[in-house]
This record gives sequence, structure tokens and C-alpha cells, in this order.
Amino acid sequence: MKENASTPSKDQGLRGEILTLACPILISGLLGTIIMFTDRLILGRYSPDTLASMQVIGPITWTAFSIFGSFGIGMLAILGRAVGAKDSERANGVLSSSLLIAMIAGIVLGGLGIAGKAWFTELLMGTDNPSQTVRDMATTYLTWTFSAAPFTTMAVILTFGFQASGDTKTPMWVSFFSGFVNLSLSWVFVFGLFGAPEWGITGAALGTASASVINCLVLGWLIQRPNRTVRITRPDFSLLRPVFNVAFPAFAERVILHSGFLIFTGFVGRLGTAAMAAQQACLAIESLGFIASYALGNASGTIVAQKLGAKDPDAAEATIWYTMRFSFLLMCAIGALFFFGAETFVGWFCTDPESLAVGIVCMKVASIAQPMMAFCDCFAGSLRGAGDTRSPMIAALFGPVAVRVTACYLLAFTFNLGLMGIWIGSTFDWGIRALWLFFVVKRGRWKSIEV
Repeated sequence: MKENASTPSKDQGLRGEILTLACPILISGLLGTIIMFTDRLILGRYSPDTLASMQVIGPITWTAFSIFGSFGIGMLAILGRAVGAKDSERANGVLSSSLLIAMIAGIVLGGLGIAGKAWFTELLMGTDNPSQTVRDMATTYLTWTFSAAPFTTMAVILTFGFQASGDTKTPMWVSFFSGFVNLSLSWVFVFGLFGAPEWGITGAALGTASASVINCLVLGWLIQRPNRTVRITRPDFSLLRPVFNVAFPAFAERVILHSGFLIFTGFVGRLGTAAMAAQQACLAIESLGFIASYALGNASGTIVAQKLGAKDPDAAEATIWYTMRFSFLLMCAIGALFFFGAETFVGWFCTDPESLAVGIVCMKVASIAQPMMAFCDCFAGSLRGAGDTRSPMIAALFGPVAVRVTACYLLAFTFNLGLMGIWIGSTFDWGIRALWLFFVVKRGRWKSIEV
């Protein structure tokens, strides 16, 4: 680590740059957490079945759009280097071409999602779960969500475009506005307030889809304003080859990670409706942690890409270690909050005693995972920004697939620990990935990658 060789003034300037970029991403992530938290709270108060349906909806939509996000990771690495090198022509061409690819991918993704919604629901719930009401709710919500897929995928690229240019405040404010629309429409149409029809799960789906459309359109309008560093111009697909080179391992990582995630989510679906409701409550609460750690990792990756583009690998390395320390302390505090506030937090979502009791125990297990999550997300995000997407892919192969699936199955079913076994197994996964990525970053080969 060469941070010690830097002058105090240089260190102070680097820390200021990190916090200036990271704080809006963190706030944006927390806004997303609050929206998810409140959305689940609305559904939990409406009915236990409605909240349980999110155990199917959440993993499917997160998997679909997260896998596409791997393309955005490749774009961020290349666009960030172009910004660092002050090559505006290349930056604009990469953004414009990526945006067109995103629109086409969104149309394809939406069609596949709508066509396969019943199959996805059956996959995650299994034949042992008899609740037809939960199945119907899940397929209804998925129809609305995948209908807005083109807007969602383009918004991902536009957000990365702002972040790569060093502007994280604009996406933050836009996410705040679209999130407000989401919650307002959901609240009104789930319960049928102010004379509106009571649509239940359909009302929540309407809020989500509307927010996706608004988020995309507002970001697209703002990125074209005259003062923008990166703008939408004529697409130049010849610039996308390095994007795909970086994105392909990231794509493989996401496929591997989410394959393991869907398998372990299927385990939860086979534990019954009470476990599904408790799982959704715990995920909504824990999102405060993983959204925060992901946001800081994303900020670190953005700065690492810019510093490498400016031919300053020492500053890139200093960025990683400073972000890691900040993220670790933050996640330790969040873990303590989860442990001591488990009963209160889970009680906001779960009204039946069975779900409440299971959720409290799982939330205390989740508190242990938070510091490990800080290491994992910081190192993985930084490596992606450097263009090293293979190392996080290898971590995903051994963590979510080999460790999480095996441990979760054995603990949940063989040792009859139920949902608590699922959360213990996922904690093992975070620890294994964090350790592997630490050694990759420490080795330092990422500093010499050419993209």
C-alpha cells in the first residue's frame, strides 16, 4: 500500500474527492432502501400474502435487471477512463452506443419476462407451497414490471453515465423524485385511498412501473443539458469492443451469483408462507446494509477508473483502502443496529407470531454479516472499476454457488434449522468472498490492466 508516500495535502484532497462522490451514491442507495422498506411495509400491512408474494417477485426482478447491469459495469470502466483522460468524443460515443443497446436489451428482457412469469413463479415457490393467491399476485406484479423493462435498462446506463463523469448528485435527486412517485401511487392504489380503486398488489406494481419510466425520462433529459461533461450523441459501435471485453466476465459473475441466489431463494419458498414473509421482512431491513456497502463500492470503482485513466495508480489504490475503512466502520454500526433493534424492526412488517419469531433470529444472524459485506462490496466494486471483472466472477463461483447453496441446504433441511440456516449459510458466503477479494486487491495486478 503506497498511501503513506503521499503528502498530507494530497491525502486530504483524495479523501474529499472520495466522499464528494460517494455520499450522493450512498444517499441514493439509502433512498432506494427507504423506498423498498416502505413498499414492503405497505404490502405487509395490506395482507401477509401480498408481502409473501415479494419473495417471488423480488428475486426474479433483481436477477433480471442485475444481470443486465453487468453491461453497465463494462461501460463504467471504459467511460470512467475516457473521462479521466479527458477524451470527450470517446466518452460520448460509448454512452450513446450503450444506451441504444440498453433499449434493445430491455425490449427483449421485457418480452421474455412476461412470457415466462408463470414458470419463474413455479420455480421459486415449488409444488409444495399451495398458496394460489401468492402465485397470482406474483404474476400480476411481474407483468407490470417487465412491461417497463426498456425504461429500466436505459436508466441503468444513464445513471452510470452520470457517475462515470463524476456527477452523482443528479441521479440521487432523480431517484428521490421517482421514488416519491412510486410510494405515492403504491400507497393510494394498494389501499384505494382518496376515492381511488383498491388494487392491492396491482397498485404496488403500478407505482414501480411508473417510477421506472419517470426515472429514465428525467435522466435522459438532464444528461442533454449544455453543461454536461458526457452527452448523448451519435452512436459509435466500434467503441463497444472494450466495453464487452470488460462486461463479459461481469455478466458471467452475475449469472453465477444469481443462479446460486435463485436456488437458495427456492429453498425459502419450500419453507412455507410464514418463512417467506419473514424473509421479505429481513431482506427489506438488511437492504439498509447491502445498499450502503454496494453504493460505496460503486463510488470507489468510479474513482479507480478515473485515476487509472489519468495514469495515477497510487491514487487509485489509496482510494480503495480509504473506502474500505469507511465502509467497514459504517457497516459495523449498521450491524449493531440490526442486532439490538431486531424485534422492533421485524415487528413493523410481521404481525403473526410465527413470522415475527423467525425474523428476529435471522436479523441477529444478519448483523454478523454486515462487516464482511463491507469488505466484499468495496473490493469487488473497485476491481470492476479497474477493469478486473474476472476476480469477482471467480469469487461468485466459489461463494454464492459452492458455499451458499451447499451450506444453506444442509443447515436449513438436513440440520432442520429452517430459515435461520439460510441466513447462516449466506453469512459464510460473504466471508469467503471477502477473503478472496482482499488478497486479489493486495496483490495489485489490477493496476496494470489495459482496457
